[in-house]
Amino acid sequence: MEGPLLFLTFSIVRMETSPEAQIRSRIAAEGQITFAEFMQVALYHPHGGFYSSGGGVGPDYFTSPAAHPAFAAVIAMQLRSMWEAFGQHSTFYVIEPGASNGLLAADVQTAASSDFADALRYIAVDRTKPSSLDRGVERVTANGLPFRSAVGCIISNELFDAFPVHRFRISHGKIEEIFVTTDANGALIDAPGEPSTPLIEKRVRRLGVDLPDGYEGEVCVAIEPWMAQAAELLERGFVLTIDYGYDGIERLRRDRSAGTLQTYRRHTQGTDLYGRIGRQDITADVDFGHLEDAGDAAGLRTVGRVDQSEFLRRNGFDYMLDRLRRMDLGERERQANRLGMLELVKSPGLGNFKVLVQEKNTGVSDLAELFSEPSALET
Repeated sequence: MEGPLLFLTFSIVRMETSPEAQIRSRIAAEGQITFAEFMQVALYHPHGGFYSSGGGVGPDYFTSPAAHPAFAAVIAMQLRSMWEAFGQHSTFYVIEPGASNGLLAADVQTAASSDFADALRYIAVDRTKPSSLDRGVERVTANGLPFRSAVGCIISNELFDAFPVHRFRISHGKIEEIFVTTDANGALIDAPGEPSTPLIEKRVRRLGVDLPDGYEGEVCVAIEPWMAQAAELLERGFVLTIDYGYDGIERLRRDRSAGTLQTYRRHTQGTDLYGRIGRQDITADVDFGHLEDAGDAAGLRTVGRVDQSEFLRRNGFDYMLDRLRRMDLGERERQANRLGMLELVKSPGLGNFKVLVQEKNTGVSDLAELFSEPSALET
């Protein structure tokens, strides 16, 4: 018999300086820092980091939950299928790290069918509590996954793209790491050097091909410990990951030869990584092969991976569109809803996001076992 979910305690160390001052102080002390260290401070510094100071969904970019509530309705059905897959356990925990404004959490709970809603306990987790309305969502402020003994699902939507990454470059057949330092005028610049961790070369070599000179990319060494935490958290259940990215050999496409790092500010995409420190988002495409490998090593077996468009359509999305046509709505309202829904499956766009499902001790071996019938929308 499964025990109750255990909450772990932790301490927070506060830094009182600004993100840029903190970065420059570290460079002054060490000569250079990794890009992962730079990105960590720029995004998550408690006093002026991008996410801790209110940047994100809304003012700078929008995500699938914000495009239309149909996204959360499909997620609610998928979670219900997971709950049913191992016997409709009396309490089904859904833990969402990086929950931001709590929109997905609130909409999933609204869309959950009555019997599943009675079992559902949704916990939104973030490093800082957003200043926006809580929407009736249960929140935990934490860095990581401070729980144990859960039966349920860990769900994330655009979480891993904001994990700090190490940058690398191929030079004369060797792997160099791209560090951050300052020039004589104090400007932040790239600085090549020997890799700071063997995990960079290990991940690059995992591709099994020789990369050309000048090729640049990123490696997220935080994935392995995160997957280990997720596996330890789950007594029985699933990890459902939704994000944009690639898998293995896809990384070698010519349009990615200069890396995948991008910046976002007020819905404008850019490439100036060292500008507007703390005032712009920095993201990198997610290596889904890395997520799967790290999950396997931690005890999370991959059930399957599909594009978001296929995931939604195989969970009743087209039925939802048809039902919209039959609803008693004004034409303007109907079209607004239709356009919002179609954004979720648009290619290129949100429809090309990837959906990865991993499991532990559930007995589920294929995604087809979890896809919902359209009739589930009527329950």
